[in-house]
Amino acid sequence: MSEIHPYFYELVPSVVRVVMRRFRGYVDPEDLKQECYVWATTKSAGFADKLNEENDEKRRHNEKNIGWQLKRAAEDRKSTRLNSSHT
Repeated sequence: MSEIHPYFYELVPSVVRVVMRRFRGYVDPEDLKQECYVWATTKSAGFADKLNEENDEKRRHNEKNIGWQLKRAAEDRKSTRLNSSHT
């Protein structure tokens, strides 16, 4: 298991709150948080350079981009599981 960048410890709870609002009542927050950390663990090495960018503006842009990707991944996983459980 690889080490994740410290930024993900701030990002994951934020993304979990956003996704929980969308899937309220259908998703366990701890399950969602765990899936987000798994995603972060698998992607962290590829994002290390972007998150360690020295230029503040570029780093903030990279952080927003990574946050958007994590949110999309969490939503896709949850909606896929919700759809498969109803069929």
